Order: sequence, then C-alpha cells, then structure tokens
Amino acid sequence: IVAPYRESDSYRRRNLERFLEWNKQRFPGAEILIIEQSDSFALPEQHMGARILRQQWDGLFNRSWALNAGVRHASHDHLILTDSDLLIEKSLVDKALARLQDGAWYAQIGAYVFDLSREASDHFSSLSAYNESLPSVGKRTLTFSTGAFATTKQAVSFVGWMDEGFQGWGGEDDEFLYRVLLLVEGRKLARCSDSGITHLWHPLSVRNNPMHAANLKRIWSRRRWTGATMRAFLDSNDPARLGSLQTPLLAFGDPP
Repeated sequence: IVAPYRESDSYRRRNLERFLEWNKQRFPGAEILIIEQSDSFALPEQHMGARILRQQWDGLFNRSWALNAGVRHASHDHLILTDSDLLIEKSLVDKALARLQDGAWYAQIGAYVFDLSREASDHFSSLSAYNESLPSVGKRTLTFSTGAFATTKQAVSFVGWMDEGFQGWGGEDDEFLYRVLLLVEGRKLARCSDSGITHLWHPLSVRNNPMHAANLKRIWSRRRWTGATMRAFLDSNDPARLGSLQTPLLAFGDPP
C-alpha cells in the first residue's frame, strides 16, 4: 500500500494515523509505504507500523514523484496506490487484487469517493465502515488513476511511470490515465466496483498552484500524440531516475 504525504496542518497528521490504523486492521500482512517529501521531515523512518520513505524538497509537493518512489521501493509486485486520507473497505481491495491475479494490469478500486464532512470525519475511526448516510460535503466519480487503484510494478513501468514534470497538485492523474488508455489493451483494465471509498476531511489549501497552467499545457500537448509517438517518447527517457530518494526531481523531457 503506497501513499504520498506532506504535513501541513494537524488534520493531515490525524488523517494519516487513521489511515494507518485502518489498513493495519484490515490488511495485517501488507507492507505500507508512506512517501514524505518536505523541507523538514515530520515523520520518523518507521511510524505506526509503516515504512516511511523521505526526500528533502522545499518546492511544490510532487505527487508523481511520491508514487514513483513507492512503486520503486515496494517489496511486493502487487500494489495499491492511494492517498493517505482515503479509507477503503477490504472487500474492494480483495476484488481488485483478484482481477490482477486474473491478468488485469490496472484495477479500479472504487467508483466514487465519498467526502466526509468535518464533523463526520472527527468521529470516524478504524472501527467505522463506509456509509453514505454520514454527513458529507460531496460525492465524486473516480477514474482509474484518481484516489486509489491496484496495479503491478511492470504495468507502471510499461506506461512510463508517473510524470514527475507535474508540479503541485493537479493534472498528473489525468495525464497518467491518458497514457494507460492509449498504451494498454482494454481487456487489461478492470472496473471491478460500483462502491465508494471514504475521504477524511481536511482544510483546503488557501494557495493556488502557480504551476496549474503549465500542468494543463503538459497534458494537452500529449493528447495530440499517437500510441506510437508516445511509446517512442517514453522509450527515450531513463526510468532509473524516476522515484529516486537521493537525487533532485527530474521530469520527463518536454514535448517537442
């Protein structure tokens, strides 16, 4: 189980610890990797049974790098890529992993995410269960690459990993999903759930991402490419640099 993390307020830490309690209870044999990227680390190398991988970085948080680091350093081939404020029922994970065993490369875990209100999130615990009757602030449809999905190391490598050229929140999921749909046969994509997953409340960032426009440009420039163009572009990049804990962030080359 791989999840990115950067501490910014007390709710982020509380949500992380609920995330760890939840997953330890439901998946006692799973390796949990939390990927922290920060100019000042908030977590030790081991925390509540999870292994913490860290990179010192004072720029905008790079979710693509964090997921790449988790994929690269995970001990297991079958992976759940998610966020540290999402809680998933065991039955949904079991279904997704079963589809990987049957030959799928990517399996969507939840069809939508259920955003708890602050009040409901305050009272939610590892003993709670997904329940749409709880107070919420919305319900959002998920794609394969937003929120949580099951995959393998080989499948992530085949489509070129997450693109670390995206800075700050926004766009990295859409671009990754585009490559998956362009390069992977449809029969290897499994939508195996019509249920939702729970999102714990936290304050929204008061700062807009200054790189949002550049992120959007990065997505749309690639949507003009064919599968062959995209494959040649990915093959020209060095995957060894992606998800590195030691070196500065290195993005995919800029589109021609």
